[in-house]
Amino acid sequence: ATFSITKATNSVSVTCATLTYNKSAQTLISSGSATSGSIYYKVGTALTSSNYSSTGSTTKPTGTNAGDYTVYYYVPASTNYSEASGSKTCTISAYNLSNATISGLSNKTYTGSAITQAPTVKVPIPSSSSQTTLTNNTDYTYATTNNTNVGTATVTVTGKGNYTGTKTATFSITKATNSVSVTCASLTYNKSAQTLI
Repeated sequence: ATFSITKATNSVSVTCATLTYNKSAQTLISSGSATSGSIYYKVGTALTSSNYSSTGSTTKPTGTNAGDYTVYYYVPASTNYSEASGSKTCTISAYNLSNATISGLSNKTYTGSAITQAPTVKVPIPSSSSQTTLTNNTDYTYATTNNTNVGTATVTVTGKGNYTGTKTATFSITKATNSVSVTCASLTYNKSAQTLI
């Protein structure tokens, strides 16, 4: 007499890495393991028994820009284990500009009109003591408030694209010189009071 031994379920564990945008390609998967066999990965394309070897790769996938990445994985069937597949949504978070440095603002003199200045925005380069300069309207936008009258004007930088959050900087508007012109009248004594100016 006989009995059958069927294939066991292949237990697969795939974990997304915790990532923040840093301008470089980063590995989306921090760990992946299967009871039997190698795990094949592919971003954006589901893997099956017919395409995993040509479309997928056993190398963990990477991503650069901030956003969500759907990572599909597949483990082919073996003699004793069934195939396994699934997907994970891995995220690269946008970089928060609260850590940015704003420069390029100088104090100005009152003109009667709104005064604007374009800030220079830099963020630290990971694992480095250097900074990288961001691009206006690509990485951030900025707005200036309280920038007409004498006082303190505020420049607010707001993250865009791969950057999020806000950072503010200020500059002073100082009093303008009051230009005064006084001209004496051309007068000859005439026994009456005459306006001197």
